Amino acid sequence: MKNIVDLLVEYLRTYGVEEDRIRIGTNYIEVLLKTQVINVKTGKVITGDMPVYFVPMGDWLKIVAPIMSLDSIPEGMDREKFYLDILKANTSSPELNFGVDKQNNTLVLYAWIHLSALTYENFASELAGMMGGIIKFLGGILPNYPELEKALSSS
Repeated sequence: MKNIVDLLVEYLRTYGVEEDRIRIGTNYIEVLLKTQVINVKTGKVITGDMPVYFVPMGDWLKIVAPIMSLDSIPEGMDREKFYLDILKANTSSPELNFGVDKQNNTLVLYAWIHLSALTYENFASELAGMMGGIIKFLGGILPNYPELEKALSSS
């Protein structure tokens, strides 16, 4: 089997990620994926870059995309409803997994692939799930929380 980093770079190129958007770190690969999402309530187009990290961990590949700091949630916003909406989103689409990081301060999208199952098709499916997650969050969940949307756009 190819070196995992070389294989991931090859898969990213096949997926259409431009070379200058791939950064190889010591124990990870960081990729900036271009995003364009339409807010379902306002019709406003949101564009930006979504960082995605590919982290080999033993026999597994962990894929993580940070979405937002949980400290960004404004005082007075209904956190319980927000968290419930995030949990409900996990069951709305295949390959969609929201969670929090180990420090419990960042909302993330994540996926795991066992290295024995690491094919381009599985890789592309998980990456498409990450993109689907950012679309779901920015286009479908965030518009229900204008105070959070405002806080995030000002940070």
